[in-house]
Amino acid sequence: MTFLLLLLVQAAGARTASASKPAPDPLPIPAAAAAPDKPSYRAHRAPSCAEWRTARSGRGATPLLEAAYNIWFHGYVTGFDVHGPDRTGDLLGTTTWVRIGAFIDDYCARNPSRLVADALEPLVIELVRHRAPSAPPAVRRPAMTVRTTCREWNRIRDDGLLRLVNGGAARGYLTAYNRWGPDPTGDVLGAGNDPLIDRWIDTWCGKHPAALMMESMAPFIRHLGAERAAGRLRPGSIPANEQVVPTIPDRR
Repeated sequence: MTFLLLLLVQAAGARTASASKPAPDPLPIPAAAAAPDKPSYRAHRAPSCAEWRTARSGRGATPLLEAAYNIWFHGYVTGFDVHGPDRTGDLLGTTTWVRIGAFIDDYCARNPSRLVADALEPLVIELVRHRAPSAPPAVRRPAMTVRTTCREWNRIRDDGLLRLVNGGAARGYLTAYNRWGPDPTGDVLGAGNDPLIDRWIDTWCGKHPAALMMESMAPFIRHLGAERAAGRLRPGSIPANEQVVPTIPDRR
């Protein structure tokens, strides 16, 4: 359990620790470029709004469950930082987890039948529009908000629970790529399934033990693209429980 708590602290980083500090007055900046126009995209293991609200309320849920959702979210942020249209490569900036959680809470209260992934498009637009720039526009510097190392991932190889929690970060990352990346299908994994993700991380982290686990995702996406181009990976139909239909952003 001590090791799990360490991983959760690393996933949230200093942002959670700064939650009690007053937020700086936001400075408006131009909004991010429009998201690619996709009829739908795949949200890998995205929690539903109902699950999110239960975990946040503390009723019938455990701290581990809320932590798992938080890690999924931070994986999404990392994927957006690497592949999204915000060129600073640091979506969260100085925004605290308290403010982010409140935004998702509000969205899910008004849209209880949706997924948390649905809340993230208006959240992305809100964060980019209402924060000070943290780097010159032409500079990308992915924040990699999930700090689990490959060495730590390798250590939990036989622990199904810890792999499930930390693997959620990879699935959040792929969800962000499906929405904001250049793949027109909105489903980079195609006919592949969840075990394919973990097998890739196992193999890649076995070769790069000093790297961050999340650094395995960009080469994974390149590998999937090459496999599809060679005809070895069939495009698949997005499962109904993972399909998110892009909607007009919530302007609040």
